Amino acid sequence: MKNAKGWIGLAVLFAVCGAPQLFWKPSRFGGIFLIALAAGCTGEWLMVRGREKYRVCRVLARVGQVLFSLFVLSFALVQICIIGVHFEENDPAAAPKAEYYLALGALVNPDGQPSAALAARCDAAIGVLNANPESRAILCGGQGGDEPRTEAEAMRDYMTAHGADPARLILEDTSSTTIENIANAKKLLPEGAAVAVITNDYHLARARRLLAHAGLGDAGVPVSYTHLRAHETDSYLVCRLLLEKKNKPHMLEPFARGEIHIFHLNICLHPIHGIRYYT
Repeated sequence: MKNAKGWIGLAVLFAVCGAPQLFWKPSRFGGIFLIALAAGCTGEWLMVRGREKYRVCRVLARVGQVLFSLFVLSFALVQICIIGVHFEENDPAAAPKAEYYLALGALVNPDGQPSAALAARCDAAIGVLNANPESRAILCGGQGGDEPRTEAEAMRDYMTAHGADPARLILEDTSSTTIENIANAKKLLPEGAAVAVITNDYHLARARRLLAHAGLGDAGVPVSYTHLRAHETDSYLVCRLLLEKKNKPHMLEPFARGEIHIFHLNICLHPIHGIRYYT
């Protein structure tokens, strides 16, 4: 019965942590993941409770324990791979040399501007283009159902506004997934071109595997989501990310001028979601 209490305790913990995230779009996938874990633990609890009476329950309980252990191990290994990206050199001059850099798309805000994650990818693309004057960038991303324009167009306008040469930017504006990003971009590449993919660090491991699967090598440029732009302080970065998420970038200027303080923005720490902004 002791083991049964442990499984039901895990089920409750995962359910309590996952349920609130279902109502917040950026963390909805994580919420579904935790709810799935809660369901699995509940099933294991039922098997453990019935194993004293039924042999099949004893067998299923043992199988469930093995599968759960394998899942935890594989999840830990994936996280180690992702976290390891943070220790790669983040200097544009040290990025892999390539003739073409594939900048993968991400969410476009309702006002047509790149989200924080997409802007960070654009900034990284500008950096590697400046460090490699002969290279070009392929901007990948079509228009999602909740986006006012294609991701590729938003990236082009952002990058040209920040000094990139539009003649060095190629748009791939029909894809909707990472697999399509790379497959469609491949059609725009000359045979044998050296390629590297630009995406956020948490996404880079998968993107590099897909790039290699497409026969384009596995070179990649990691981009931190909390990407400090030129002249930004840490507190300014926090405010920019939160205000962009809330579609209130106009409040950045009075903050930069010192007219409002970070505490005036109603920012607090949440144990699950991290830094949150409340209106």
